[in-house]
Amino acid sequence: MANFIKYLFGSKSKNNKKMEVTEASIEEAKRFYSNMQFEWIKGDEIASREDFKDLVNVDGDTFVLFNSGKRINTSLLEEYMVYYPAQPKQLSIDPAPVNADFMEISKSTVTSIVYNDEVKQSKLESPIYKLLNKQKKNIVEVSIKLKLNLPPKELYGVLSSSFDDAEKEIIEFVLDGIDIDDIKKSLSDSIRKGYYNLETKSESTKPRVKQNKSDE
Repeated sequence: MANFIKYLFGSKSKNNKKMEVTEASIEEAKRFYSNMQFEWIKGDEIASREDFKDLVNVDGDTFVLFNSGKRINTSLLEEYMVYYPAQPKQLSIDPAPVNADFMEISKSTVTSIVYNDEVKQSKLESPIYKLLNKQKKNIVEVSIKLKLNLPPKELYGVLSSSFDDAEKEIIEFVLDGIDIDDIKKSLSDSIRKGYYNLETKSESTKPRVKQNKSDE
């Protein structure tokens, strides 16, 4: 992003900069910054967020203006702020009359979506996530163990010999009973124990049985 600023406005002396800033470069920068969300990382306003309002040139210096009334010189932007693509704005539409049952389902679904967006955003803002996202990919195969509701082999044999699509439907029946949380837990345990060789908290707090000298 720093290269983008240098590309538009250059990094020469102030007198040369006045000549380099053109209406075309201002418009190009406006289009770029208008899709961004800004956050202070330095100064009195640290952690505060800003919404883009305009980009102006004053005596050769280019400023980003925010809806809050604050502004910042583009030459200081990288030092004092971070900026990233803003969340898309949702259109406000008057809902059509619906029955109460449908409203309850819709409310639950919307709440779930909003909650998931908030969780995702909080993860993206985590310093740990930011650091991990910058690392080179390290693809590792891990195995997991799951407890499944499997029909007995005898029943499987009877159904397979009696119905053409029995095998497919049996597998679908088993997969329908899988809980995503169980998969995540199993993967978590596999990563901790199989890759990082770590004990779970419950295992690390178990009292160790002291061996008798005769057993040693």
